[in-house]
Amino acid sequence: MKFFTTLSLVFTCWILNAQCPSGDVVLLSQAEVDTFVVTYPNCTEINGDLQIGLQFDPSDIADISGLSTITSVENLIIADNPLLTDLGGLSAISSVNDLRISSNAILANLNGLSGLSFIHGNLLIEFNAALTDLDGLSEITSLGGELRLRANTSLTDISALSGITSVGTNLRISGPNAFTHLGGLENISSVGGNLELWSTFLTDISALSGITSIGGYLDIYNNASLTSLMGLDNLASIGGYLLVSDNATLTSIASLDNLTSIDGVLQIFSNTALMSLTGLDNLDATTITGTTFLEGLYIGFNPQLSACAIESICDYLGVALNEGTITDNAIGCATREEVETACVVSITDISQTDIKLFPNPTSGRLQLRNITAEHVDVFTSQGQRIARYESPGQELDLSALPPGVYHLHLIAPDSAHVARVVKR
Repeated sequence: MKFFTTLSLVFTCWILNAQCPSGDVVLLSQAEVDTFVVTYPNCTEINGDLQIGLQFDPSDIADISGLSTITSVENLIIADNPLLTDLGGLSAISSVNDLRISSNAILANLNGLSGLSFIHGNLLIEFNAALTDLDGLSEITSLGGELRLRANTSLTDISALSGITSVGTNLRISGPNAFTHLGGLENISSVGGNLELWSTFLTDISALSGITSIGGYLDIYNNASLTSLMGLDNLASIGGYLLVSDNATLTSIASLDNLTSIDGVLQIFSNTALMSLTGLDNLDATTITGTTFLEGLYIGFNPQLSACAIESICDYLGVALNEGTITDNAIGCATREEVETACVVSITDISQTDIKLFPNPTSGRLQLRNITAEHVDVFTSQGQRIARYESPGQELDLSALPPGVYHLHLIAPDSAHVARVVKR
């Protein structure tokens, strides 16, 4: 009898240890959630994924509180549950490989994930229209894979991510998220993969100031409200290409001045307010490299960009075999030939010569003496080139310019000179 009692206890223990189904658990309806809770009331450890809902196949799941006994899963996927308002029932889970929360239309918060402290793989939060903050993720300190925040149209606060110090692969901010700054990412010091910044309302990326290296490429594009790259001041190296494009209000990339190396193409295009490439001066030109299908350098369609003859660009263009296109920018950076000319000409202030410009200040007509200029370029005090006079002879007519201070670059066949002129 004692033998049978022992055997019964062993069998009972085996049943309790087999309290979860084997493999992935996929729940696609409220009925399936309820059936799982009844069938496996003591399930704690799922040796596979827990998937709640299926992308592109909306479920009727509204309540997952019955899953509260689960403490361990491989990957946690919560997708396309238009009736789900909260994640109550998942607070006992402390670690996952991947966490994906996608297309849950009225999910208001992530508080049900408050027990989660480790994500060994990816954290993907996208297309959750009602989500306003990430407070349920405040205990996460380790992220081994990708961090992606995409098109969460009500998400204004990501400060709960402040415990994360590194991103193992990619950091992607994309689509119309509602946040205007990246407060919450200030403790990240390295990104192992690519860094992508594309967000309609983003105005401030200063929280990225701790990042010193990016293992992959840096892609800054389609940020309609971003005026500067302040926050990338400590970035020293990029392991892939550098692309800055379609940023309508970006006026300066000067914050990239600590960047010394990339490993790929350099593309700056379609930034309608960008006036200068200052910030790339310290970039080692030998790290700008093309591919079979892409030239190493492309600078185009930046209508205000007139100052391109910085050291790194000049060094790259100085190698005849280096392929590059410079086109449709402002005067001074309109063509490759124009930039190459600016690179090789040393500019001298006229105060060190016998060249005379008078009257100065002038109300319009300016006399030139002791120089035969091939052309004269006129810059505003902000460095924007606004006019060019071809073969001006002994007189310039500046009457069309508004009053202000201007810098004239006088280009002669064998020399170049700069002069400061006041227009009344």
